[in-house]
Amino acid sequence: MTSESEVLVGRAAELEKLFALITAARNGIGHTLRLLGDPGIGKTALLAAAIRRAGGFRVLRADGYEVEQALPYTAVQRLLAALDTDAEDLPEREREALNVAMGHRPGPVPDRFLVGRALLGLLTLTARERPVLCVIDDAQWVDRESLDALGFAARRMHADAVLVLFASRPDAEVDVHLGGVAVREVPELDRTAAVELLTDRLGVAFDPRIAAGIVDAVGGNPLALTDLAHDLGTRRLSDSSFLPSTVGAGRRLEQHYQRQVRALPAATQQWLLVAAAESIGDLRLIDRAVHTLGLAESAGESADSAGLVIIEGTVRFRHPLVRAAIYGAAPAAGRRPATRARRAGAGGRGPRPAGCGSLACRRGRGATRRPGGGALGGGGRAGSAARRPDLPGESAEPRGGPQRASRRPARTPARRGRIGRRGRGRSVRVESAGAGR
Repeated sequence: MTSESEVLVGRAAELEKLFALITAARNGIGHTLRLLGDPGIGKTALLAAAIRRAGGFRVLRADGYEVEQALPYTAVQRLLAALDTDAEDLPEREREALNVAMGHRPGPVPDRFLVGRALLGLLTLTARERPVLCVIDDAQWVDRESLDALGFAARRMHADAVLVLFASRPDAEVDVHLGGVAVREVPELDRTAAVELLTDRLGVAFDPRIAAGIVDAVGGNPLALTDLAHDLGTRRLSDSSFLPSTVGAGRRLEQHYQRQVRALPAATQQWLLVAAAESIGDLRLIDRAVHTLGLAESAGESADSAGLVIIEGTVRFRHPLVRAAIYGAAPAAGRRPATRARRAGAGGRGPRPAGCGSLACRRGRGATRRPGGGALGGGGRAGSAARRPDLPGESAEPRGGPQRASRRPARTPARRGRIGRRGRGRSVRVESAGAGR
């Protein structure tokens, strides 16, 4: 407990709660909890601490990916991919529904609550051998079929050695799908903890009065404080520009990221603007768009090297405020070419990168094309930019849209026994377009 508290400054209460739930699960009392908080607030770090604490547990993990949100049961597939529990003891209807959801058998999208019952039974069987910890991070991007199935199972984990942990940003739709799941809000660090974290990240002695002034101006978001310490250092942070003012923390951080962007070459700034206009982080669409603008391949690499984006099959901004800062600072005349190029790339009208020299080819080899243009594959959390109505490409339709993706069913016949270790990455074939969530 002490060591984890030292690593996660200011999170003693949250760690105590998580560790108590782990102890209860170890003793056969199941629980479920949803960590709720803004981007960069430390939810993922708390989940990592829980995993480290859960020695002897079977740990199952499935992170949400925005680019896969319209594909049914992809999160269930990732959660159970490595599980080798024999599913023969499940009722036949539940076992067959789970086989279809996992991509082992072709068929229409199975009933999510039938899959939820199968998931509940499978986790109960697994917990007979040793306790189970299920971790679902970025739940706001989990496909809704998986979210309903996971919520159904999690609400019934009381008499089994199973702990289910969700983490998500505030999202009214997730509130509905995970109704009944206990919520623990993860707030900003208090002033004392935030000053301690900032000083620790700077790695040198720092005037506590100046540190307190920076915290008062910026707030207690751990990621934001870490970014400031890493990017500016003690000498520049000592400048009065970060002392308290009437400008809000979000705006001051946007200004900080804008200064970083302005220091980059013009081509890299244009590449970042195109990436900010592409809402799902589809690297192939971005490649086509930047070729339309005549930008060099190295522009994206420079953005990655500068630490503003992470390119791993998709493009992910290091913080939602980075994306907002890039797009918000661009004049209308500068946004229009980027938006036109993005639309041309999405419509296939822009020139495609020749050969395999594009970023998409180099960073996302083996990525599977998603119906509608998205790329599946690569690491990282796809599309981490927060949904904002003022950014282009953000649809006003409910998540998933009026049409559902269609995938070819797996041709390999399913085994009747173990659920995991087959059909990884396969998606369920949807036979009726327009099915609601």
